[in-house]
Amino acid sequence: YPKDVDEFQTGSLYSEILLGMTGLVTKAGRSLTFLAADAQGRPDAFLESCRAGDFEGVLLLAVTERGLHAAVRDTGTLAVLVDHWDPATGLDGIVDDSSAGARAAARYLLNLGHRAIGYIGWAHDEAKGPRRERAFRVELKRQGLEIPEAWTWRGVTGPESGYRGLLKLMQAPKRPSAVFCFNTLMVHGAYKAAGELDLSVPRDVSLLGYGNEDIRSVFKDTWDSKDYVGHGPPVTRFAFDQRELGRAAARRLLWRIERPTAPARAVRLPVALVEGESCGTADRRGGER
Repeated sequence: YPKDVDEFQTGSLYSEILLGMTGLVTKAGRSLTFLAADAQGRPDAFLESCRAGDFEGVLLLAVTERGLHAAVRDTGTLAVLVDHWDPATGLDGIVDDSSAGARAAARYLLNLGHRAIGYIGWAHDEAKGPRRERAFRVELKRQGLEIPEAWTWRGVTGPESGYRGLLKLMQAPKRPSAVFCFNTLMVHGAYKAAGELDLSVPRDVSLLGYGNEDIRSVFKDTWDSKDYVGHGPPVTRFAFDQRELGRAAARRLLWRIERPTAPARAVRLPVALVEGESCGTADRRGGER
């Protein structure tokens, strides 16, 4: 796993994935070794262990560096990509079905009557992530809607972006009545911005999240300060079973060990709506603007 996500806190995405991996691997009679793949920026020792056959296989969790994908593959070590997948690698991948989830998110807001819809996202979504924004926009466009740049914000994946994003979106002459956030951590940042702007959620603006991230989880690459976290109602979101993602990854690697020459493919976990109280219909007071 990348060194910049090495603080696995209870309730965080990566700790849940690791718990799922560990449980399944242990039941299968194997052991799981956790390694920071880019420790000190030098994966040489890790790659040498791969070349020496020290591992039956490796699970590359949140590793987006194509060079490392290729280097592991070139050692002849069997590998599965977890949480991020790149078909160009020729490796198996285990991910949530982000595209289907984002399309469902668009339909959900439309069914609530929203037509003025904004987006707060991750700056690296297209390059390294699940392309959630693209799927969301495509589904809205299919319904004849576009998200103007004034209603768009991209940044890191923590609450700071939700905070800064909603402040920016609400400066537009015409405000969005609903905003889809790349993840649930961003919704908590948007809650703080809404409070400063004296906006009520969902009366004045509906906020829709994605994933089951616990706001108490802390990551070096996404968290600047608890000061970006606000309070609001339980978050309405589209989510997947994070622990099952880990189990599915381990299961796929064990399958791959038995079938080393089988074609590589991605396994996508289903995403479902988790009802909270952060979204309302567009006909509320202050809804459609």
